[in-house]
Amino acid sequence: MKSTLSVIALCSIIFLAACTAPTTQPTATLVFPTIQQPATVTLAATASEAQTPEPIVTEELPKELVVNTFPATVNVQVINLRSGPGTAFDVLGKYAQDAPVAVLGKALGDEWLLVETPAGQLGWMTYEFLAIETPLSTLPVINSAYNILVKGTITDSSGSPVDLATIAVYQQTVAGELRSDDTTNAAGEFFVFLPNGAQGKFSVAIVGVDCTSNIMDADCKYKGKFDANGIAEITLPSTEPVNFVYRP
Repeated sequence: MKSTLSVIALCSIIFLAACTAPTTQPTATLVFPTIQQPATVTLAATASEAQTPEPIVTEELPKELVVNTFPATVNVQVINLRSGPGTAFDVLGKYAQDAPVAVLGKALGDEWLLVETPAGQLGWMTYEFLAIETPLSTLPVINSAYNILVKGTITDSSGSPVDLATIAVYQQTVAGELRSDDTTNAAGEFFVFLPNGAQGKFSVAIVGVDCTSNIMDADCKYKGKFDANGIAEITLPSTEPVNFVYRP
């Protein structure tokens, strides 16, 4: 049965991702499936486990062991500096457009960069909202003992990766929703970080698919469906990958 999905601008996802003002870049349109909470579902690995690159440097290394830093500037009106690579982490400060930072490296998934401010404050900023000349692929991977990583893949029934799908990992708490997101890369992989100490049941859900994803047609729709409605339940701490399957 064909899915009928509403189209929502990407800026709604950007708001959740760490920036408090819109970018000057054109926004892509997202299609959001309806999230329905199912009974607890544990998704077994249905495709090859996501390959995690070996970290090059760790956040805990003495600063003098960091060989290189890479200059960058804030390219939006205001950006949050966070204590970890995700919106579930505390905001350490806000930085205005054109503020300079030194980039030390990146988190898995290539969406968050570890930076140092001119005042010497270390924290994380989203790559999309920084202007940096250094190619993202050449930045070292930062591994932190203070983060919990939820990783996995989205593939179709033939095993081909599904790119540009947004994954949310979230938990309802007394204080509100604890949530971090990521978008699948060309290999269909996602890497979502949560603060160390996060535990209990979390939902992992496909909450959006970009119109330029390889499963979308010219009308920004997909005709298939995701197994288990694109939702899984996990219990943290857990190191098992979560793998979704899309059936055209």
